[in-house]
Amino acid sequence: MKACLDLLHWRHWKTVRIFCGPFYTYSKKQILNGAPVGTPDYVCVHALHTGFFLEVKRPGGKLSPWQKERIAEIEQTYQVPCIKVDSARALKEFLDQHERKL
Repeated sequence: MKACLDLLHWRHWKTVRIFCGPFYTYSKKQILNGAPVGTPDYVCVHALHTGFFLEVKRPGGKLSPWQKERIAEIEQTYQVPCIKVDSARALKEFLDQHERKL
């Protein structure tokens, strides 16, 4: 995940972490109203390129049924790309193509 975030930062993408369902803050406070379960990990925005949602998995990791459902909903309803990557290399390949579209 760090390598993916570093790559995005280097290419001038702003990333915002999306917390799903209940979670705890750094000060140990419980927040009960995060984003709907299955929402991708990050939203990525750029001054010149179309934004996208990013789900980061371990190598070989699979999307859960909730994630598949939520990603399909985001893509169909809002026409915003959602990608799943399991390496910085996979993210780089996506960005190389995505950033060519203006």
